[in-house]
Amino acid sequence: MADKKVVLIADDDPALRKGMETKLTGSGFECKLAADGEEAINIALEEHPDLIIMDQLMPKFTGLAAIKRIRADFDWGRHVPIIVMTNVAEGTSAHRELLLVSNRYFVKSNTSLDELVSTVKQMLGVES
Repeated sequence: MADKKVVLIADDDPALRKGMETKLTGSGFECKLAADGEEAINIALEEHPDLIIMDQLMPKFTGLAAIKRIRADFDWGRHVPIIVMTNVAEGTSAHRELLLVSNRYFVKSNTSLDELVSTVKQMLGVES
């Protein structure tokens, strides 16, 4: 890949964050990491990654609050693809709101890292 696509991974679980980073880096992506919602907002608005993977349950700001803040940037944030990767149960009000502001929604316990990487590639139009 000539110009690496940049993926922001926002998750407060260090092991999962590292696992996602390892898989995505191995697939040719550059990764930026955030351990909480505030850090995710700051990195996203400063660096404009090509795609964001966002957890819902994080310190400082929830994923939903962070996504709403990012989406408020009309030039870039309104269009950046966002994947929610969380354990928030389907059918809850948070789940319904997350579906409205994100492009894809995955339940962590039901999603492999290979499936996540495949989805990132598809969303960014990157050859496998």
